[in-house]
Amino acid sequence: MGSNYRKRRIHCVKVTMTHQKVYRTVTILAALAITIVLVFFLLSQIRICDFIIILAKINLLYLFLAFIPYVCAYFLRALRFYILLNREISVKDLFSIVCLHTFMNNILPARTGELTYIYLLKLRNKRISEGIATLAFARFFDFISISLLFIISSFFVGLLKEFMMLICVTFLIITSISCFTFMSKKFMNNLPRKIEEIIDNFMHVRKSGKLKQLMAVSILVWISLYSAVYFIVISINLNLTFFEVLFASSFAIITTILPIQGIGGFGTTEGGWCIGFIAIGLTKDVAISTGFAFHIIILAYSVILGFYGFSQIIMFKKQIFGYEKK
Repeated sequence: MGSNYRKRRIHCVKVTMTHQKVYRTVTILAALAITIVLVFFLLSQIRICDFIIILAKINLLYLFLAFIPYVCAYFLRALRFYILLNREISVKDLFSIVCLHTFMNNILPARTGELTYIYLLKLRNKRISEGIATLAFARFFDFISISLLFIISSFFVGLLKEFMMLICVTFLIITSISCFTFMSKKFMNNLPRKIEEIIDNFMHVRKSGKLKQLMAVSILVWISLYSAVYFIVISINLNLTFFEVLFASSFAIITTILPIQGIGGFGTTEGGWCIGFIAIGLTKDVAISTGFAFHIIILAYSVILGFYGFSQIIMFKKQIFGYEKK
């Protein structure tokens, strides 16, 4: 009897592993196909020499200035996780986690880089359910912050009516996430234990009185990121206002927080950027060329901070293994 049970368990594990491998393979192939198709299509719409000219004329001073609010956004993200995790991990350690987590998110397809955050928290003796819950809360506040700033910018740009449908769809997404997030625990009683633990974390954050703090920090995160984007836009010699940049770049940013991006975000980021900047009056070729320039700059920033985060995590793991050997 016991032998048959073990065989069934082994068979189930093998089937699950096979399904996971198939899913990963399909995800990677789909992301690769999306990236190749979109990049090829976008590059076919411009002259490569125009893109090279844009890169050659980049203002390095504004490029450096853009890096400052970009780093501030990482610090504020670390502060947000610090609040969500009940101040049990230092902001300094969370900053390293955010650096590596964001880098992996930027290069891996379909938001699979999110798993990095959960893994790195587990290294610090945090449950998987706690990692999932805090990450979901962070993404929830990201959606709200981006939506609010997008609506404000569309009002100043004068395109509120034209993009009302997009705003409504965005709020529908937020409402759906809200319903899931704040669903009563009684409704979830029959779900597996992991899901129960996640809901426990949601309920704890909701009852802790941290929501206003988290909302304020999240808005500051995105104001910092949009400020970085604004300085990047100035560095590539586009004469636009802050609210125009905020409005137009939101389309590119949305592609980075939804599970639709390709490998390295190439193709999807430029596509979103192109839609937004054409909407405010840029020509197609300028929008596409500056989109690629912006993406390369953001990836460069991400690589720098990702390397810092990786080095800190390696040092932390060496300390752990060192203590274990002692």
